[in-house]
Amino acid sequence: MGENAWKRFLEGDDKSFATFYNAYYSELIAYALKRGFDEEKCKDAIQDIFFNIYASKGKLNHIQNIEFYLLRSLNR
Repeated sequence: MGENAWKRFLEGDDKSFATFYNAYYSELIAYALKRGFDEEKCKDAIQDIFFNIYASKGKLNHIQNIEFYLLRSLNR
């Protein structure tokens, strides 16, 4: 579900962004908490990641594996 929403988002379907966001949000929270980060900081970091993705969607066509990209971004 998330991969399809990601592809639609890159093609210009802004409504699919919410689907994409919802598909990965829980996984990102669980991953960050498992790594020992504070829950509020996790939420803020995830919001920042998705904001940056939305703001620069025209530059992200090269991303083949969005899940890996999100997890790597969260690690930073």
